[in-house]
Amino acid sequence: GSTGLGKTTTSSIIVSELAKHGIRVLIIDWHDEYLRLLRKIGIPREMIKVYNARKPYPLNPFDFKHGESIDEKVSFIVDIMESTLSLSAPQSYYLYEILQEELRDHASGISFSTLLSKLKEYSDITEGYSGREARYALMRKIRPLTIGQAKKLFEYTGSVKEEFMKKPITIIELGRVRNNTLRRIYTLFLLKEIFSMYTQKGLSSKLKLVIVLDEFHNLASTSCEVLERLFSEIRKFGVGLIVISQTLFDLPSYVLRNVNTKIIHSVKTYRDIKELVNILPYGPRYQDVIINLAVGEAVVYKVDMQHPVKVRIEFPFKMQDL
Repeated sequence: GSTGLGKTTTSSIIVSELAKHGIRVLIIDWHDEYLRLLRKIGIPREMIKVYNARKPYPLNPFDFKHGESIDEKVSFIVDIMESTLSLSAPQSYYLYEILQEELRDHASGISFSTLLSKLKEYSDITEGYSGREARYALMRKIRPLTIGQAKKLFEYTGSVKEEFMKKPITIIELGRVRNNTLRRIYTLFLLKEIFSMYTQKGLSSKLKLVIVLDEFHNLASTSCEVLERLFSEIRKFGVGLIVISQTLFDLPSYVLRNVNTKIIHSVKTYRDIKELVNILPYGPRYQDVIINLAVGEAVVYKVDMQHPVKVRIEFPFKMQDL
């Protein structure tokens, strides 16, 4: 739904109910909104762990922790960096070859700084002009990941499992991460770690963790195998997903295929309305209803329902207090 119509508040209420039922929640908070909302709803501060740009949860994307093969690890890393840094085919080739070599020789201790240093060591004589241009361009794209906020986010070897089991609700606040590309690449590497961790645990019919992906249209702006596999496979391993987006039209097809429940706050654009009419049963009947939904109202549809239902979401506080 559009901005200001209650999407984040609705998802916060769902999060509070999940926590009451003992289900862990991880929130990727694009605009640093959830801590305040959850506290207003009545969630005690001691139930919430917050990471942000000042005190981040640092990741090492190159660390082996979940029984992955080198080929699988390298493929994930290259896929994420291709999609977020817009790597060309020659740049991806350099990255793939260097990662294969470094991860074979050094099972731990690799970082983006190590990767940058290794790229600098390549010989200008043997690679030719086009290869040298591709390598230099790759170095320019990797270097921002070794300095400033990125260095705090990535230069560390840690355990996602231990950190996320401490509190019922974990919030990753990205609002103060200034670069949108850095937000995306950090989030994708974090989701990849969670994916690897839970798939290693094996299949589970019990819901163990729910991941809230706020402002998902920002994350899914480019094609990424990690996200596609997350949506198509992770539910089998006891992990649920809540996706919040301003626009339906820009959501990838793999999201729409795998979403069980849709909560639709009012949308206004023609392309979003057209998309909703196509995916909802009796869609044309609900076009005017969806357009005219007020703040706090929504149309809800689950795959086992015969038709969508209009609902009013009861907020535990006055919206003007936000």
